[in-house]
Amino acid sequence: MQDNGKKPSFGDAIKFRINGKDLSGRFISSDGELAVIKLDSGYNISVPLDEIDIGEIRSNESRKEVEYNDTFGTGDKKILMLHTGGTIASRVDYLTGAVSPVRDIGFLRPGLRGLEKSITVQSRIIGNILSENMTPQDWINISNEIWKEIHNYDGIIVTHGTDTMTYTGSALSFMFEKLSVPIILTGSQRSSDRPSSDSFLNIGAAIRAALEDIGEVCISMHSDLSDESINIIRAVRARKMHTSRRNAIRSMGSGIVANVSGDHLTMHEHLSRNKESILKNKLEKRASLYYFSPVSDPEELISTLRDKKIAVIMATGLGHVAERIIGPIRELSESGVRVIITSQTINGMVDLDVYSTGRKMKSAGAISAQRILPEVALVKAMWVYANYPESEFTERFQENMRGENPGREIIEGS
Repeated sequence: MQDNGKKPSFGDAIKFRINGKDLSGRFISSDGELAVIKLDSGYNISVPLDEIDIGEIRSNESRKEVEYNDTFGTGDKKILMLHTGGTIASRVDYLTGAVSPVRDIGFLRPGLRGLEKSITVQSRIIGNILSENMTPQDWINISNEIWKEIHNYDGIIVTHGTDTMTYTGSALSFMFEKLSVPIILTGSQRSSDRPSSDSFLNIGAAIRAALEDIGEVCISMHSDLSDESINIIRAVRARKMHTSRRNAIRSMGSGIVANVSGDHLTMHEHLSRNKESILKNKLEKRASLYYFSPVSDPEELISTLRDKKIAVIMATGLGHVAERIIGPIRELSESGVRVIITSQTINGMVDLDVYSTGRKMKSAGAISAQRILPEVALVKAMWVYANYPESEFTERFQENMRGENPGREIIEGS
């Protein structure tokens, strides 16, 4: 670092030159030899101190929290935006370089530009939860918050972390047996204070979808790596398929309800709004999702699942487990546990009638999830168990209630 008297501190915004290239970002730390800088693109770099020329330094004291205003716009269409936390409601902590949740979400407002005169958005924080910390009780709490206000708005937006967004979206899909307005979940892969954040476009698309004739729960996220297209995906056919890409949440066949490109929304398929909304938000919480593998042990399976009411097993291929696991499935089933078989392959259909292994599993009491995704099968089973007679469980579970168990499948990219 050239000694020009300028010494940046943690969190300072800096402009610097290295290898003949001008860059800018936030100074995070130095160990005497290397400086760690978070570039405006959102990426961290480590650069030798003796090779960097620091130019302008702006103290981190100027990075003040903006005042939170819970209303935006002056239009006739009313949108309720409920914030639960997650990356979309987070900022970078420049002392550590980590992303942490914050209660101030005023910086999301740029995503609503251009809609000021057509909508009025009422924004409210109902939680500050990173999505890996979400529980079934949180799903119920979110549904209750929506229910309090659903009759007063034209559409509902829920901001949420992406890691477990599909669980929450599926839970809301089943708990709201009928919907008079759309419920659109959205999030981001990069925190909203980063110049490269995907949050603003996801929110803008979510609001446009919330104004449409959609009577179901959907997710608004990028359709590809560019900023040109956002998919509105049926929550019960969505799955997070990448750790960090903008289009991490994908449609798993026949799940794209609409697509937003710029200011234009194109509908593909949808369930129209109902005249009324109906909420049934009981859930059976004694449930578990088990991933079968070649090292799965029968005793482990029994000890893990014996106290559950619902056991969803992610099996191989068409829905197969090892012969040694069939006995425990029978034991669990006979004790009253609903043992549901899904597939690790994600795409395709579980069919327990093709091979002898599947037929033995079926005879032992296993229930095929058919085309229902593993996470969705877990949530749906929790809801069905709590809201229907036990004698109807299998029939109700395999019924295609919200588009989660389609008769045919269109694999994305095929």
